[in-house]
Amino acid sequence: MTGTTQPALLSIRSVRKSFGEHEVLRDISLEIKAGEFITILGESGSGKTTLLRLIAGFEQSDMGEIWLAGERIDTVPPYRRRVNTVFQQYALFPHLSVLENIMYGLRADGVAAGDARERAGQALALVKMEGRAQASPSRLSGGQQQRVALARALRSESRRRVLSPRSAGVPDAGRSSLVHPSQSTAIAMGQRVPGRCSPTRSTDSSGR
Repeated sequence: MTGTTQPALLSIRSVRKSFGEHEVLRDISLEIKAGEFITILGESGSGKTTLLRLIAGFEQSDMGEIWLAGERIDTVPPYRRRVNTVFQQYALFPHLSVLENIMYGLRADGVAAGDARERAGQALALVKMEGRAQASPSRLSGGQQQRVALARALRSESRRRVLSPRSAGVPDAGRSSLVHPSQSTAIAMGQRVPGRCSPTRSTDSSGR
């Protein structure tokens, strides 16, 4: 039986980025297929977060192209890219409950209250935080706050999730939750391995 080649969901093509005279990314090319979990490893300052910001649209590359699901996205503004980003700072609203934090973006997008509550609850279940739905963010540990931030990203229908450095420590169950529901792509930025910025990948074959 001859297998077919699965097209890349995310394609980064010969991307370069410099800040002044400091070259952060040099001819970076990477193709990621649906369902893959990619970890970018490298020392501090090797360009991991810069690459994330280029994908999300918060920085503009000097050269190269970025494509998502067959559409070139490096030429469009961040709000038109179907990308969710979880940064190192989780930016949870302190005056809202965990559930309300996740519902907030849905309600801003025009989702009805009942549907927003249901989707927020499903996202919390994916990160094993449904039991803390009514808790205040100030009552959560750092790891729990991270899971809430992940749930906030999961509640949307974006094609891809990108996570910044500290998210590399997300438990396997949380990582699986990022990848499996819609077979989207997740990218985590790790930072404990010295050397140049380089990707590692894993693809789940369980079909779950």
